[in-house]
Amino acid sequence: MLGLWLAGIFLFAFLPVPFSAVMVLAVIAAEDQKFTEHAGFDMAAIRAALAHNERDGARVRGGSTLTQQMVKNLFLWDGRSWLRKGLEAGITVGVELV
Repeated sequence: MLGLWLAGIFLFAFLPVPFSAVMVLAVIAAEDQKFTEHAGFDMAAIRAALAHNERDGARVRGGSTLTQQMVKNLFLWDGRSWLRKGLEAGITVGVELV
């Protein structure tokens, strides 16, 4: 067991660490601060994004949660359309239920 630890220390002294729990927490903190408080949709962020986009359509802002972003990246396509947003909303509900 000690040999495995030493090998890991030596290996990651020269290579980037591929994954850690701290990295996951950093992504959640950066992308969706209310991750544990909502069920897939942050209604306050969505309202704020809609108000911002109405005021300044040149700099579009989104209000998607981490779950919505994951659904888009795994199951759907990039781009902005009401069809994709509708599909994203339905799949997000399913993901959150599971």
